[in-house]
Amino acid sequence: MRRLRHGELLSLVAAAGLLVLLGMEWFDGEGSGYGSLGIVLVVLLLALAGLGIALVVVTVRGRPVAWPVAAAVGLSFFGILLFPVLLLRMTVFGPGDGEIQLAGWLGLLAALLLPLGGWLTMDDERRDAPESAYEPPPARPVPGTPS
Repeated sequence: MRRLRHGELLSLVAAAGLLVLLGMEWFDGEGSGYGSLGIVLVVLLLALAGLGIALVVVTVRGRPVAWPVAAAVGLSFFGILLFPVLLLRMTVFGPGDGEIQLAGWLGLLAALLLPLGGWLTMDDERRDAPESAYEPPPARPVPGTPS
């Protein structure tokens, strides 16, 4: 667990929060987020939360660096595309007479924090971590000079 940085922790909290909040009422009288957002958007939100959890799992398990980087890039890209869709669904294309509940606003916040966590993960290079220590190779001789 010491491998987790701020970005991964933020992604984990946001993914867990989104999964919990989808089970709560997002609009007045419309039922839970699972029932009121539509099947396509719910599947996309579950995939986004899954990417957030996958980012944490591959980081904790110590997989090759490419795995967490790929998860962070996918989470950031997918989340940046999905957030405006969710925002439009809640505000413009939401139920006409249903007011957005607190769980809906918190779910929207969680959907925003997930790509932010991926972005922070890509930004953090862990320069001070022992596993990131870099020893430069010895200098090569200049061509044309005797060695």
